[in-house]
Amino acid sequence: MRTENGGRSIGRRPLAGLLIGLLLLSACHTTDSAPPDLLPPAELVPLLADLHLAEACAQHASRAPDTIQALYEKLEADIYQRRHLTRARFNASYRYYANRPDELESIYATLVDTLGLREVKVRSR
Repeated sequence: MRTENGGRSIGRRPLAGLLIGLLLLSACHTTDSAPPDLLPPAELVPLLADLHLAEACAQHASRAPDTIQALYEKLEADIYQRRHLTRARFNASYRYYANRPDELESIYATLVDTLGLREVKVRSR
């Protein structure tokens, strides 16, 4: 279902869909051990911040869902390349933390603070 928000239709949300999908997948498959290349929270938080901002930029740049999706995928690929990461490594790490709600809650609390600090920094320029 699509809703209107200030004249802009809200359709696909690439990162939100990815995160929901990963959470659903993690509910079906619980693993007790950490993946060998687990991203620690100190690396995961800035990565998540970049991904959330990329999604916001893509949403702001266009109204066309296909354009939003294509732009987000390009920005996402650039983020992974810049950080020398793969989507598979991110997904494995996110699934690991999704199975540990206390750790994931802590990561997202830090993420909210990180995004808030970035906003303050941008507004102070």
